[in-house]
Amino acid sequence: MLSHHDKQTVVNILNETLGYGSSLKGDEQAHHCPFCHHHKKKLQVNIQTQQWHCWVCDSKGRKISSLLRRLHVDAHKLRKLYEIYGDDYVVYQQDTEEEKVELRLPKEFQSLLKEPKGFNPLFRKVKEYAEKRGITREDVIRYNIGYCDGGLYANRIIIPSYDSDNRLNYFIARSVYDEEKFKYKNPPVSKNVIMFENQINWNEPITLVEGVFDAMAVKRNTIPLLGKFVPKKIKR
Repeated sequence: MLSHHDKQTVVNILNETLGYGSSLKGDEQAHHCPFCHHHKKKLQVNIQTQQWHCWVCDSKGRKISSLLRRLHVDAHKLRKLYEIYGDDYVVYQQDTEEEKVELRLPKEFQSLLKEPKGFNPLFRKVKEYAEKRGITREDVIRYNIGYCDGGLYANRIIIPSYDSDNRLNYFIARSVYDEEKFKYKNPPVSKNVIMFENQINWNEPITLVEGVFDAMAVKRNTIPLLGKFVPKKIKR
């Protein structure tokens, strides 16, 4: 059992990383999920067992350190958790390998190439948004662009990314409605990926751009960044 001091230290680390949380029964903390950005505090973390789970997007894990690693927190916070829970680096490495998320496109995903039968206002809206962003039919085919008409990513254009083995490694889910509060919803995986990696020729010059729409505008050998930092795989 953790001491009161250790519990409070863990709570402070979670609050600093995820924003102020709410205390629940049984040493549970509720926070806003950093992966699906639901407007309610649906991410629950058990301070004693370390298990964490989002009840909306199903992101989960067995170590609080694995949650913090996905969010790229500083090493000082991780070392503090290791001291409190008695974890060591080798155990953590094994644990995170088991917790890796096999990313899949949302089950509601529809290709933008296939126009649904009858009048479909969402399909028209997504097509209109894509054209406004300069996305061509060739881009739709090249990047497998689609949209979701329901579920967690409803009313969003979906732009998948695939790694060098053509496995899905990320996707962008951007609302096509300007009044939507959260323009983007992130899938429950690390951002430390190379977007559009299967499109890259490493023997030629590579251009880094801010986002996926910029990459599609440039067209050739371009990697969009997911945030302010260059992925570690590129730095190697």
